[in-house]
Amino acid sequence: QVEAEVVETVPCPAEPTVKVTLYQGIPKGDKMDMICQKCTEAGIARIVPVEMERCVAKIDRKDAEKKVQRWQRIIQEAAKQSGRAQVPVVEPPITVKQLKDRMAAHALTLVPWEEAESGGIRGAWNGEEDVAILIGPEGGISEKEIVDAAADTVGGHLLSANEDSLSP
Repeated sequence: QVEAEVVETVPCPAEPTVKVTLYQGIPKGDKMDMICQKCTEAGIARIVPVEMERCVAKIDRKDAEKKVQRWQRIIQEAAKQSGRAQVPVVEPPITVKQLKDRMAAHALTLVPWEEAESGGIRGAWNGEEDVAILIGPEGGISEKEIVDAAADTVGGHLLSANEDSLSP
């Protein structure tokens, strides 16, 4: 028999203090594999694929479970390789209708959009610890999807999707 006492808990330096959930419009081909890998290495907490109007790739319900399992394996390997203490979760694909309620649950919602006129991420983030980011597929996010899902979420910010949006 072994007994132990927790003397101190120390946060893992490999884990970010901000919990970021990526809502990703489903890209074509195997691009989602790389998105899962790189976002895990960068410290994402959760990835949620989103079926959007301009998605070229369509995932039927039969294939969704297999794809999610594949993406979760990729995430597990990336987390192991990058020294993550917590393995991010990839969820089954959701629709834009489901997206609105999900994004409203976050303290801050960021939507880089080609037609947005506001500034960049640095001006929108004020230290919130639970952030949602919506990224569209290759065809972008339609105006209807912005209105339906993102524009009126609490704490939502439409950001310019150009390179200057990340500059100070």
